[in-house]
Amino acid sequence: MVGVVEARTGTRDIRELGGLQKRMPWLYVFFLVITLGALGLPGTNGFVGEFSIMLGAFQYFWPLAVLAGLGVLIASWYMLRMHQGMMHGPVRAVSEKVQDLRFREGLVLAPLAVLIVLLGVYPHPVGTVAAQAVPGYVTLAAASQQPVAVPDTPPGVKP
Repeated sequence: MVGVVEARTGTRDIRELGGLQKRMPWLYVFFLVITLGALGLPGTNGFVGEFSIMLGAFQYFWPLAVLAGLGVLIASWYMLRMHQGMMHGPVRAVSEKVQDLRFREGLVLAPLAVLIVLLGVYPHPVGTVAAQAVPGYVTLAAASQQPVAVPDTPPGVKP
């Protein structure tokens, strides 16, 4: 999405962008879905990931879940400010003559938007695949935390 906006406007600077919703309605639709997915809005893929991580953090050590919650709040504030600044408000000079998405760009973004919602509503297929890999990662993590045997005498010194 950033690449599309930069290609159309010639800048990535959020302060120079504004009013893209009026000039690029199809980009706005996809940008909104992707932003809401990144926020972790229920019904999007981001919610499933954030909820799983925070649930695991809470079960392991609840202060981590509190920190994660604060991180989610800060990220949400940033994403909403970015969305508002780029899409709403008065049309800025760089946004004045931009063109909306082309058909082929829509063909690329549409499946991504559908997946964002589909995985938020029905995450089971991905969860099943991930559940098969989790025991291996847990074993690796547990093995890396076991103490290493340290010799009593420094190397090169005979006891």
